[in-house]
Amino acid sequence: MTGEISAPAALTAATNSEHDEEAAMTLSAIEAALTGEAMMTKYTGGDEPPRRDAIARLAYQLYNMRGRKDGHDVEDWLIAERELEELNRDYQHYR
Repeated sequence: MTGEISAPAALTAATNSEHDEEAAMTLSAIEAALTGEAMMTKYTGGDEPPRRDAIARLAYQLYNMRGRKDGHDVEDWLIAERELEELNRDYQHYR
């Protein structure tokens, strides 16, 4: 029986493989939720979506302008994203 796997062992290996794939999907969903990617919609604007670092910088400026009051991080991010998309759209219009 060298090199052969019994039926129960093969079934267990297949089940573990499926379980690992489900666990990986769950971990990626958790990662998307923690990073905010799960809340982001598909970009349908101009040629290129605003870069993540540009959005983060503008969102941080909004946070500073508000007097560094916590609790508005998602709102700041969405406002920054929208503002940069509008700038990109305006730029594309004049190109």
